[in-house]
Amino acid sequence: MTRAFVLRLTMGIAAAGTSVVGGVPTAAAQSSAADVPTAVSTSSPADVTQFLPGASPAVVARAASLTTAWGGYDGGSGAAVFSLATELRVVRRLALIVGAAYDKSGSTTFALRPRVGARVQIFAQGASGVDLAASVIFRQDRFTSEDGMIQGTVAVARSFGATSLVGNVIYAQDGEGDDHEGELRMAALRRVRGGLHVGVEGRYMRSIGSTDPFRRERDTPSLETAAGPLVAYMAGNWLVALEAGYTARRTDRLTAGPGVLGGFGAVF
Repeated sequence: MTRAFVLRLTMGIAAAGTSVVGGVPTAAAQSSAADVPTAVSTSSPADVTQFLPGASPAVVARAASLTTAWGGYDGGSGAAVFSLATELRVVRRLALIVGAAYDKSGSTTFALRPRVGARVQIFAQGASGVDLAASVIFRQDRFTSEDGMIQGTVAVARSFGATSLVGNVIYAQDGEGDDHEGELRMAALRRVRGGLHVGVEGRYMRSIGSTDPFRRERDTPSLETAAGPLVAYMAGNWLVALEAGYTARRTDRLTAGPGVLGGFGAVF
């Protein structure tokens, strides 16, 4: 009789344990769920931070390729702006970047000029607590009369539920090596409902050293800044977005004005 009682008690404890485990997520499951940024559209292999016009993402897209295009008006420079870029994933954490853009800095005529580079993702939020990536890009849309520009970026990002934060630290120099720039870029976005995201983006660039005797003649800016709200809608593999704000630029004098950008993105 004692053996039968012990057997029934053991079976009851096992059944209760199974019920508890089935009804309450384990710590590992809770941690995994917390690491999934709900600012990411679960129906798309990319998140909205990978389509920003300014801040570089801290991740490499899971898709084979990702394309963005932005165009609008920069009140600080008093000129149109346009960029087109495609990111091609080579391996899990490495992607090549190719594109073209127009920037008034160092160019008096409107012409699209190439960009080419690479991005490597160093840390992932799920394992390290943050996303971290480094990229190097050669750009001919800036310092066009000085063999273009080489730009290095370190990007860090973190998602908190429906909110995503991205920050960039950038160093760049012209091809001649006599102009040097430092830049900070930041963005914060929140998924409001479905694929609708709202947020804000800003950038601050300034010259950190120049020995170029023709800097003023080339209208090379010593300072650029921009900030404003952003709204984006992501549906599946497609995104449309609008950003508006205020921009400023200093060459031999400071000029400022409103700026507006419209863009779209797609993953394949």
